[in-house]
Order: sequence, then structure tokens, then C-alpha cells
Amino acid sequence: MKNGKKWLAFVAACMSLVAAVLVAGCTQEQQYAVGSFYSLEEAYENGWLTRDDILRIAYYYNQGAEGNEALMGENYAPEPMVPETLDEERVNQIKRTYLNEVIAMPEGMFEHVIIRAYYGTYGGNIVIHITDDYHGYDYVSEPEYEIGGVWFYDYVGACLRVWRAYATDKKEDRSVVPCTDLAPKHGAPARQAGRRRHGKKCTIVKIISHWQR
Repeated sequence: MKNGKKWLAFVAACMSLVAAVLVAGCTQEQQYAVGSFYSLEEAYENGWLTRDDILRIAYYYNQGAEGNEALMGENYAPEPMVPETLDEERVNQIKRTYLNEVIAMPEGMFEHVIIRAYYGTYGGNIVIHITDDYHGYDYVSEPEYEIGGVWFYDYVGACLRVWRAYATDKKEDRSVVPCTDLAPKHGAPARQAGRRRHGKKCTIVKIISHWQR
């Protein structure tokens, strides 16, 4: 019996050691839970963002009401963003998703993923302008882009993304596929449907790896 207890204790100690090694072997960048990215249009059409949300985002993105005065009115002032900024844990979760899903570099480092702007959180939907410096990008900017009757100017859909945590997605009917095609793996062109004043157009983003420069 004593030998049996000693054996169980030995096995438990070995399992603890293995678990500790596995955790220690993960970099900081690999330890965060992730979510999924969607385009702004997908989030709106799927009901995750309301038209009022789109108006607020457009106001921040366009830096004013210009072009949407008829919708916003003369004295439009969006409600303050809550939270005003993203905390470190949330930023790391977003960057982990970007490394995994957008550029397929799970071994990448957070310092190379850049969140250039934060446009607010709307019911668990975090709207950001995000890119990275692992690649050189020739982003296509739409002079005018319409979502839900709201106009965006100099719109770069490949950078303006909506991030949702997995737990948030599980509460919804996930009928929309994450927009991973906006920036696919290493050098392939990325496409996004865009709605301009004169119909629809595909936006093509050229990706150039540092190793190809």
C-alpha cells in the first residue's frame, strides 16, 4: 500500500512538472485567449453593431460630421467611449488574434502588431485600426465607402476591423465567417467587398514580406 501511495505521488509530481514546463515554454504572446476579426460591414449586417454605433464610429473615423450632416444634425456629439482606452490584457488578446488569424504568424511578437486607433467598444465589439510591421502593405483607400447609409471617407477596410472575443461570439448566431481573407498568408492578395457611391468594388491589398524586399 505504501509503495502504491509513493507511486501515485511520483506520478502526480511528474505531471505537475510537465505542466510547469509546458506553461514556461509558452511565450507571453502565446498565452492569451483569442477571438475573431470581422469587417465593419459584417458586424453591422450581422446585427452586432447598430446604425447609431456606425454613426459614432464614422464620426471618430472621419474626425467630424462632414459628409453625414443630414444624419447627425448640426449639434451631433457622440457619447463618450466606454472604456476610453483598452487595457493591456485586451490589447494582448487582440494582438494574439491578429498574429494567429490575419497574418498566420503564431510565433510573432506583440511589439510588431500596431493598433493605430481605437474607435470604441459596442456591446463587446471592439473597433480598431490595426496593422503590423512584419510586412509592407500597399493598402487601398476607398475615397467614399457606405455602411448602413453612413459615409466613411478615405476608408481602409483592411485595417479597420471589429474584434469579438470567442465568448461573445458563442452568445450569437455565428452565421458570418470571420474576415480572414482581408489579409491572407504571406504575399497573397487580400480582398474585401466595398460599396462606393457608384456600385460595388473589390479592394485589393498587396502584401510584401520583409524577406521579399
